[in-house]
Amino acid sequence: MSISASDFDWIRMLVRRSSAIVIEDGKEYLAESKITPVARSHGFGSIAHLVQEMRQKPDEKVCRAIVEAMAIGETYFFRDPQAFQFLRTNMLPEAMARASATKRLRVWCAASSTGQEPYSVAMILFEHFGGDPRSAGWDVRVVATDISLEALSRARAGRYSQQEVGRGLPAKMLVRHFHRSGLDWQLNDDVRQLVEYERLNLVEGWSGPMRFNLILMRNVLIYFDVETKRGILDRVFHDLEPGGCILFGSAETVNLLDARFESLSEAKSMWCRVRR
Repeated sequence: MSISASDFDWIRMLVRRSSAIVIEDGKEYLAESKITPVARSHGFGSIAHLVQEMRQKPDEKVCRAIVEAMAIGETYFFRDPQAFQFLRTNMLPEAMARASATKRLRVWCAASSTGQEPYSVAMILFEHFGGDPRSAGWDVRVVATDISLEALSRARAGRYSQQEVGRGLPAKMLVRHFHRSGLDWQLNDDVRQLVEYERLNLVEGWSGPMRFNLILMRNVLIYFDVETKRGILDRVFHDLEPGGCILFGSAETVNLLDARFESLSEAKSMWCRVRR
């Protein structure tokens, strides 16, 4: 299915209004690849037909599917090995030392897509504790959020194709934490149940009693305008425990937007600590 300039502009407008995500010029190919399955699954013969119907008689379910399809980003296990290595050797032991009195550890993975990132964190936790951290007396929760209900459903299932487990997942972790399920690989329940999934649109704001020791918010802010980025950063600042750290994407110069986030030069990645 091809996409016209006017249909592309309508999709961009819908996505920006609903999620504040900015789709740049020249991304028609991306819209084609992501919206074509949406059109087919809802019985439309073309993207043009889909957009025409939504212009005339908007359907909340279909419009949400369009926005969610455009919001799903690329992900794979242990993406950016340096960042995860620093989590393993520095960030996690440091966070545990600060929480030694309460034995309470909270990690948030924002824009978690189909779950590879939060499950990577969960596997590192199992590796660090030599098994389920809850069996060691720790109250550990990995909270993963995304705007897409479809992505969250896939993530909760913990079922991945051979191609997906072949991207970044070490063979020893595949053997230790997965088992065959037909042609796919199924994550073992003990790791899968360590992660809690919730739908969250970052631009709608959020509130709750939970504060986090560590946050992973990688390759998220690049999709928003400056004002939206600053609003998200301000809320994230208040979600971190004192001394807490956050991981951004390598292309996200956060300290230029909010001086309260200080890059950790020794991390060789975009781990930042908040200044209070």
